[in-house]
Amino acid sequence: MLVIALRTVAVSGSLTWLWILIAAVVAVAVVVLVLVGRRAGRYVGPGTVVIGGWLSSAIEAYEQGQALHAAASAASRPGSMDAEDRAARWDGIQRRADELARQLDALRNVAPEVEDRARVSDALRSLTELRSAIGDEQARGGADATQAEVIQARLREFDASLRRLRSPEEHLW
Repeated sequence: MLVIALRTVAVSGSLTWLWILIAAVVAVAVVVLVLVGRRAGRYVGPGTVVIGGWLSSAIEAYEQGQALHAAASAASRPGSMDAEDRAARWDGIQRRADELARQLDALRNVAPEVEDRARVSDALRSLTELRSAIGDEQARGGADATQAEVIQARLREFDASLRRLRSPEEHLW
């Protein structure tokens, strides 16, 4: 196409069309560079956390954490289950907590920023404290009023750490 345009310009003897063609090519190149440059950044673009998968893994961990929180909240309510159901339900919650702990540990190891790593570490710490409270409840064979309050406090702390795990870039969630 460029060769045809150059031949046309050479034949016509005027350089006006050549300058118009060069200006159009430069304008298109500038527009493309600006659009590509706007997309690049910490969270979007090649080699970033969105393309690299860190953010999608963080979202998955957040969702699993919320499911664990809901299950543990329901199981910790006084009178919510009988003795036979209690052990099976807490075992299921512990398995979920094990899986989430593995996922959070892996997420912490590949966090792109120090702040991200700190938020994941905080979620992992609060998960460990929640698991400890649940383990104490299981060892006692049921929660008394004091132990139930400890579990509820750990659940609130765990929920808050999960919310902090979310990206500060709200439009990405």
